[in-house]
Amino acid sequence: MIVEICGIDGSGKSTLIDNLRGRIHTESPCWAYERVFRFRTKRFMDWIAQSEGEATARSLFPNDTVQLAQAFDLVEEAVREFHYDTMDSRQVYFVTNYRASGLAEAYVAASALLEPMTKVYALAPVPALLLYLKLPPEDALARIQARPQGDQLLRAASPLDALTSLSGAFEYVIESTTYPHVTLDATMPAADLAECAFDAIQQVNTHLVAAF
Repeated sequence: MIVEICGIDGSGKSTLIDNLRGRIHTESPCWAYERVFRFRTKRFMDWIAQSEGEATARSLFPNDTVQLAQAFDLVEEAVREFHYDTMDSRQVYFVTNYRASGLAEAYVAASALLEPMTKVYALAPVPALLLYLKLPPEDALARIQARPQGDQLLRAASPLDALTSLSGAFEYVIESTTYPHVTLDATMPAADLAECAFDAIQQVNTHLVAAF
């Protein structure tokens, strides 16, 4: 089964996935994985841009072109990766940069391609569950600034404005999501957040309630 976890930067997606994987492995007969999409065309576009003396693909190519390339890359890889996936599988795949995230980014950019990109993302395998980590942008920025490695978002002219725009976009996307989805308060402690997320996943996969 596919579980999509989305939210603005700093909302705790990686921490939640780590906690859920550990719990699934110790408390159920299931296996949990994190699947990261490579966006190969976007990487190729970055390489072309850098060979022309630009920093990233968006410095050389129209933003709509980059986002559409990412959408096609994601769908192609997801269809190939999850071809044999079933809703009640004993394998749980966690994904972050997936359907909701792609649509939220397109919404922020006010892309003219938002409608066609929605149709492209609709071709990706549907998650059994979408978990949205809701966090105030101010809290997210404080978390990002506290990270030892920093974050690319901090290079934005106004990181808080960027987070606020993305937060609003996620609210729009979540409201229009038709498959099972749950909004979680990402301000709660990591252990409590993992508990709520695990309970939500149990509701859609009965294997997770089976004991060894």
